[in-house]
Amino acid sequence: MLSSMNKNVQCTAWTGIASTLLSNSRTSASLFKLKIGNDSKTSNHSKGSNETKKLKEVDVIIWDECSMISKTALETADFVL
Repeated sequence: MLSSMNKNVQCTAWTGIASTLLSNSRTSASLFKLKIGNDSKTSNHSKGSNETKKLKEVDVIIWDECSMISKTALETADFVL
């Protein structure tokens, strides 16, 4: 439905297995470039990169498995956005 409204939708999931079940999906760590080694407190996104430009164009993010996401990962994703 959102695609028919010309909305740019990005699906993401916390685990790799769940992300493979969604169309056009990536893991949350991949989408937001979360550094897993430090409990996702930081991101490798850099201003002006192609990945950052693509993320800015997204209208809707559908985040599966939201109950599994750590507080620090949510805070970092919020900062990136």
